[in-house]
Amino acid sequence: IEKIFRAINCPDNQKVNYAVFILKGEAEYWWDSTRRLLEGGGIIITWEVFRAKFFEKYFPNDVRRAKKI
Repeated sequence: IEKIFRAINCPDNQKVNYAVFILKGEAEYWWDSTRRLLEGGGIIITWEVFRAKFFEKYFPNDVRRAKKI
C-alpha cells in the first residue's frame, strides 16, 4: 500500500483513512478495537502508529527477519 501512496502522492494525514477503508473481515474488526484502545489511551493515530500496530499484528518481527534472509 505504501507503493500506492507514493504513486498517488497521498498526504500523510489521509493514509490511515485509505488503509482502513480497504481492511476486510477480521482485519477490520481488529482495527476497530485497536483504534478504540488507542484513542481511549489518548494516543493520536498517525500513519506511523497504524503501520506499527498493523505490522505487530499481521507481520511480526520474526516473520520480517525471515523474509530478509
